[in-house]
Amino acid sequence: MSYFSTEIFEGEMAHARFIDDEIRRKMPKCIYRKYTMSEIINAVTDSGFVLKSFDEHPAWTNENVPGEFTVIAFKTRKKRIR
Repeated sequence: MSYFSTEIFEGEMAHARFIDDEIRRKMPKCIYRKYTMSEIINAVTDSGFVLKSFDEHPAWTNENVPGEFTVIAFKTRKKRIR
C-alpha cells in the first residue's frame, strides 16, 4: 500500500496483539484509513490549534522507522484560514 493511499481497509484494533487470543478472536474488526503526516498536522492547525511540538517515536518492531507520534497543540480563538 502506498504511503499516499486513501484506501479503506478492515483490520484488528490497535494493540490487539496484547490481548489474550481467546478474547481477541471474538473481537469485531475495525475499519481503517491511514493518513499522511501532513493530513494529520493540517487537521490540527485547520481546527484552530497552534502546534507547539511534534515528536516521532520509533516503531515497536523496527526502531529505524517511525511508528507513533505525539502532537502537543493549544487552541486559539480564531480559526486559521488557508
